[in-house]
Amino acid sequence: MLGYRDDELFARWVQLGVFSPVLRLHSADTPWGSKEPWLYGSDAERVATSFMRFRHRLVPYLHTLNWRFATLDEPLVEPLYWKFPKRQEAFNYPNQYFFGPSLIVAPVVDPTDRQTRHAPVKVWLPPVASRYVDIFTGTVYDGDRELQMWRPLSQVPVLAPEGSIIPLDGHLKPANGCKNPTSLELLVVAGRDGKFEIVEDSVDDTGFKPGDCSSERTTTVEWNQAEGRLRIDKAAGRDWIVRFLGVEAAGTGTREISVRVNGVDDARAYFAPADDLAPGQIVKVDKEEVGGDGALTLQLSAPQLPRLDHTDKFRALLLDFQIEFGLKDKMFGILTSSKPTGVKIGELLGVSCAESIKGPLMELLLADSRTA
Repeated sequence: MLGYRDDELFARWVQLGVFSPVLRLHSADTPWGSKEPWLYGSDAERVATSFMRFRHRLVPYLHTLNWRFATLDEPLVEPLYWKFPKRQEAFNYPNQYFFGPSLIVAPVVDPTDRQTRHAPVKVWLPPVASRYVDIFTGTVYDGDRELQMWRPLSQVPVLAPEGSIIPLDGHLKPANGCKNPTSLELLVVAGRDGKFEIVEDSVDDTGFKPGDCSSERTTTVEWNQAEGRLRIDKAAGRDWIVRFLGVEAAGTGTREISVRVNGVDDARAYFAPADDLAPGQIVKVDKEEVGGDGALTLQLSAPQLPRLDHTDKFRALLLDFQIEFGLKDKMFGILTSSKPTGVKIGELLGVSCAESIKGPLMELLLADSRTA
């Protein structure tokens, strides 16, 4: 196996493994190769550690999809052309794939640019939904289109269409083992109705022992777009965190946001800035607050994906770019002007600089046509 040392490639390999049926890191018969994240540079170690923890958080999603594969013959990973055999685009993106019903993954296979520290990724967003949200950045994209995305080493494009519900372990650092989580976090993408049935083995509540007999337990989560309502039919016995991706903080967008839990106003609904996942409106409900029938209902007053203001993202990108300050001033002035998007694009194209500098900025400008 051998090979060569490349810390960035190692980190990207871990990211690919996280969104694969099996994540298994290999070493080789050489003293120079290893699989332990702490034996790589600080950036690669941090990225590998973060994504491996996220893989553990994905267990509720993965276990459910593996059950569906075993019982319904629905594989966890599907190429785009399985769902869209009549679309040529589906054959033009062999690296991109569906990861279960709720996610589309576009692996990063090119190195990062020295000036921007971002790597390019060509992506096709199939007509599964009108819009998608990247679960790591929160950026909203129009569907049924091709575009080039750019990502730093810490991120990879993972897109969830409207109506997606993705269950995660609610703990940011899950304990060793795979007991059923005492806390679940749901990633919810508003925009259309959605449903996800979480399948668990009851024996995993306390940890499997030889001779135990397993019985399946299903928890149904449904999102009603028209009514802005999320319902969990068997919520008793654990804490719940619901993160509405792409929904802005109350008062910062075009709508005020309020949340009711089982018909009662809940003060612990708050906006969460970006952590390892995208920013979003978060609702936390302790197990003591679940209704007597074991069901939990959340009512959100602003269920649509809003138009996002990318000014802060433009500023953060330009701040990190390793380029002249004068060029940063010029580009930021174009990006934050009141001119139409088409005019901004034309002015950016006229700036004399590398495509790798313009690319990440133009990606945000062109992400959502509603901002035009």
